[in-house]
Amino acid sequence: MNTCPTELHSYICQLACADDGHTSRSISRVSKYFNNVSRPFRYQIIAISGIDQGIELATRLETIPIHMRRIRHLFISDRSSRKIDRQITKRICDLERNSTIRLLKLAAPTVETLTFHTSCPATSTSLIAALFNIVFPQLVELVVIGYYPFPHVPGTMPRLKRMHLRGNRNPHGLLHMDSLRIVCPNLTHLRVSGLSMAISFVEELAEALKKSDGRDDDGDSTSLFAPRLPPRIRTLMVQPGPAPSMSGRIGECFLKDQMMIERLTDLVGAAGNTKAVRFVLCERDTQDGSYTYERARWDWSQRMNGSEDDWNINA
Repeated sequence: MNTCPTELHSYICQLACADDGHTSRSISRVSKYFNNVSRPFRYQIIAISGIDQGIELATRLETIPIHMRRIRHLFISDRSSRKIDRQITKRICDLERNSTIRLLKLAAPTVETLTFHTSCPATSTSLIAALFNIVFPQLVELVVIGYYPFPHVPGTMPRLKRMHLRGNRNPHGLLHMDSLRIVCPNLTHLRVSGLSMAISFVEELAEALKKSDGRDDDGDSTSLFAPRLPPRIRTLMVQPGPAPSMSGRIGECFLKDQMMIERLTDLVGAAGNTKAVRFVLCERDTQDGSYTYERARWDWSQRMNGSEDDWNINA
């Protein structure tokens, strides 16, 4: 080892530190030399769960120069193991929001892949809205899990190629106002999951697919409010969520959901004739409840290991 140059040791550390921090911490304990060599890669992959970890890491990162905290891959979840007293819930929510935004801003200059999982109804939408207001110049892949608003700030994600949105059962309006084009003009893969009774969104998809293939050239095609896909989109994936119950008064919900499935199936056949965008209808998600923390964390770790299941057109 003594005959190897520092540059080679540094490159080895960069390749080895490809997990959530365990390897870099282990290498740093070998010697002072390896502590120094591995330091720039200590934070290249980070997974944060809950308010305590978020506050601790944000405070620590603020004391570290940017060249020593090159965060490349980031997983953030609002999951917390401790019970929260109702009387201090608002204070906890404020702390969580502030620490999460601090983390996102610290990571924004260098982060390449980001999974953002939020399930708390009190903070979900506002946190995702804050994320969409931050500029991520290097971001290539984004997964958002929670009740999301729509991205709208121009140029915030100029290099983004893959985006997966999950948590809004009927994201009607996502493709309007040309918002995706002005936010992420280089987007090539879009996946929208967890749809339920989303008939209006499906009609929006149908119109956008027609325009992407030049099959709808009427006078309304230049309207500001006409739904459009980003110009570089090549794969559009849609996944329905669990089916509503057939019993009781919510049987109507089941019928509306079935209408959505039938319309999506029609789109698969219609999209087969287009060369511009490949439309993929994924199998219905049969998991009860919301997309859990465990599943989100597992999917993220698999992508860190080279898996691309989220973007597999045969999913």
